Amino acid sequence: MNRALLLALTAVVSCGASACARKAPALPLVTALAVPTPPARTLIPVELPEYVEPAPEPVVEETPAPAPSRPPSTARNTEKPPAAPPQVRTPPPVLQATTTATAPSALEQRVRGLLASAEEKLKVLNYRELDPQRLAHYNQVRDFIRMANDNLRIRNYVYAEQLATKANTVAGLLTRS
Repeated sequence: MNRALLLALTAVVSCGASACARKAPALPLVTALAVPTPPARTLIPVELPEYVEPAPEPVVEETPAPAPSRPPSTARNTEKPPAAPPQVRTPPPVLQATTTATAPSALEQRVRGLLASAEEKLKVLNYRELDPQRLAHYNQVRDFIRMANDNLRIRNYVYAEQLATKANTVAGLLTRS
């Protein structure tokens, strides 16, 4: 049995080796893309006019105009003009700040009122009982309130008012549903 197996193995190896020894068939050489030759270039000669040096400008010498003659002045005016009255200087106007720390502006008071209203609306809600969507809105209101307070601190009242309005609106929608 070993001998039969050895004989079969030798036959397979010799057939395989003889197949590798054959020459590959000659295939016609085909190029995948025939690139056309570039077109002939036509050069058009450019004729430049000859450089002509400009003629120098004539130098004109101007003679100064004669000075007007003045009649000799024999009588001099010895009187001095009257002295101008001293000018009274008024101090420059003092710039007054429109928003002071002691008197907040109406816009700032409105923003603080909106923020307080939004906070009161959030206090009614139980944070632990909110579903994921309402919880996201709750966190959004908190972010609006925080950003509005930051903008109040840097005195950006217009943006703080927009944020406070958004916080109050979303908090109102949360308490209704």
